[in-house]
Parts: sequence; C-alpha cells; structure tokens
Amino acid sequence: MNPTDNSNRRASLPGAKSDTPFLACLFVISGFYVLMIVAMVAADAAFTTPGQFLNALNTKEIRFAIKLSLITCTLTTVLSLWVSVPLGYLMSRHEFRGKRIVDAILDIPIVLPPLVIGLSLLILFQLAPFKFFEDHVFQVTYAIPSIVLAQFMVACAFAVRTMRSTFDQISPRQE
Repeated sequence: MNPTDNSNRRASLPGAKSDTPFLACLFVISGFYVLMIVAMVAADAAFTTPGQFLNALNTKEIRFAIKLSLITCTLTTVLSLWVSVPLGYLMSRHEFRGKRIVDAILDIPIVLPPLVIGLSLLILFQLAPFKFFEDHVFQVTYAIPSIVLAQFMVACAFAVRTMRSTFDQISPRQE
C-alpha cells in the first residue's frame, strides 16, 4: 500500500466500519423527500385538466394576482439589491463592534415563518410613529406597499447572505 494513498486506509484499519449503512440511510431519506415532491406535483397535475387551468387563467382575479405578483416581486428584488449589496459588503469586508449581533438579527427573517413576519409588520404599523406615517403620508397596511414590505423583509435577509458569501469569495485585490 502506498503511504500517500489515503483512499483505502480507513477500510484497512482493524475495527473500521463501512460507510454503506450511513449512506444508505442518507439515500433513503433524500429519496423519500424527492419522491414526495414529485408526488405532490403529479397530484396537482392530475387534479386539474389543461382546460380548467386555461379557464382559471382567463379570470380577472387570477390575472390580477399574476400581475400583482410580478410587480411586487420586481420591486422587492430591486429594493433587496439596494440594501443587500452594501450590507453584504460591510459584513464581509469590515470588522466593527456589534457585528455578531447584526449577523444574528439578519437571521431572524430567515428562521421565522413569513406569516410571523407579516403579523410583526402589522403590529409595527400600530405603533405611534408608524401609525402617524400611515395616517398622514400614505397607507401601507392592507395595501400593495405592505406586500412589497413583507416580501422585502424576507428576501433581503437571503440576499444579504448571498452577497456576503459572494464578497467572501472575491479577493479584495480584485476589487
């Protein structure tokens, strides 16, 4: 056995166990999850016919929902980029007091369900300064800006993580 060849070293050690049962468990768990996704998509496809799908697309409400989703997602993406690029750069390239706290705060929208984020925003806009803003500047809650704001709170957290990871992989000399 070549001393530089580590590929079979573990298998040749006395008492070493094979990774086969562990890998088999990983494949079973992963396979079950993938099959569940495929089964859900297949169930959705079998539940409706193409004619029913086209009829639904022809309704005014569905067209409005699609248009609203496209508009709000586009606005959310632009706003997220405006915030996540500078914040990701700051988190990647600079050390500052409280960086760990900021990093932990940025995880909150990722770990909380979107429903909780939405409810928290509704509660926030019941507080005095935000209530004044809604009453005297423009309506946010139960309007299109609230959709963009809720999407932004979640999407921006993911975008900051992506931007930080991207800046971590770029050499500062290349900037």
